[in-house]
Amino acid sequence: ASPLPIGLELQCEPRACVSPRIAGAHADYSSCVGKVTGEDCTVVCLPGYAASQQGVNFSLDCDSTGTFEDSSGLVCVPEQPCTALIAEGVEDTSDCARVMPGHTCQVSCPTGYAS
Repeated sequence: ASPLPIGLELQCEPRACVSPRIAGAHADYSSCVGKVTGEDCTVVCLPGYAASQQGVNFSLDCDSTGTFEDSSGLVCVPEQPCTALIAEGVEDTSDCARVMPGHTCQVSCPTGYAS
């Protein structure tokens, strides 16, 4: 680099990080917006999902290249599957087995019954 002209000062600014967007991560990265080199952000799992290790923060560090580094190794995993809240009866809830949060299932009447 060539020397600066007399009277000018070099001002170095931290590099801005590009907000992470990981497809299928089931996480909210909004706290990462506007972060620069040396700053970190906490990632929050979306409703129905939880960090893969309880008690460990899911955080990302903005590195010198302008990208986020994951120092935690955590991911958001589905919480327990939903259960159908149906009174004990003859309803067919087989479609609701292992339905994950945020998804729906179909409850129906078995053959010989009407709703």
